[in-house]
Amino acid sequence: MSDLDDFEKDFPAKKPRKRKAKAPTWDFVSGVPVSLPPPPKKKKAKRASTHPLEADVQRAILDYLLMHPRVAWAQRINSGRVRTEHGRMFKGADAGTSDIIGMLVGGRFLAVEVKRDGKAARNNTSDDQWLFIKVINDNGGLAFVAWSVEMVEEMLRDVK
Repeated sequence: MSDLDDFEKDFPAKKPRKRKAKAPTWDFVSGVPVSLPPPPKKKKAKRASTHPLEADVQRAILDYLLMHPRVAWAQRINSGRVRTEHGRMFKGADAGTSDIIGMLVGGRFLAVEVKRDGKAARNNTSDDQWLFIKVINDNGGLAFVAWSVEMVEEMLRDVK
């Protein structure tokens, strides 16, 4: 027996893999061959969430605050940087600033960090956002995380 026979016993030849037939990348149009684009890749369907979008929750909370008798004013705050259509950078509020800020009747500062749902409020609130909330509360203001109008209603129920 030769060394090659021993090798073949230890390492048998692999079976050739069957290849899937590829879709043709060309077709004939009026007798002329034309190349076709590759077929589109199948995308996984996204699971629809039962929770409203954060922007919808913010709008509902802001509308509620603007009608509340204990709120003097409230507005939506943008934070981060955005490139304008002219190519310049626009800087909004500092990182961690709550989504909605305002003032209660009597001069007390109000800050509401809005999250999409309760799970996101616990998991997606950054350290900067928690620090902002802590600073406001430590200095006599009212700041909190909310994911529904009902939560804001509850927080404002005891405000004097």
